[in-house]
Amino acid sequence: MYLRGLRADEGPHPGYRVLLVRRGTRAPGQQVGEFNFYGIGPGVRRDASFELEPKLLANRQGPCVVRLLLQAAGPVEKAGRAAMDSIEIWRE
Repeated sequence: MYLRGLRADEGPHPGYRVLLVRRGTRAPGQQVGEFNFYGIGPGVRRDASFELEPKLLANRQGPCVVRLLLQAAGPVEKAGRAAMDSIEIWRE
């Protein structure tokens, strides 16, 4: 999975957890990685990639639809809002 153009607004930036949440489930999501903005300023974009376990996207009933959740790993009151430009998921 490749996340392109990650960025955060003003303020201190703790790490962010990257969670995949299957559509239609109440589970909190499967953590697939973490990233942070240490050493770069607000509004600066960066990219990150994570290797996914094949079973995360497998679904025998049809296409697997997931939501991506960027969750602050540190104190929420100090977390800048994170956003990204695009996401790519591919299988080998």
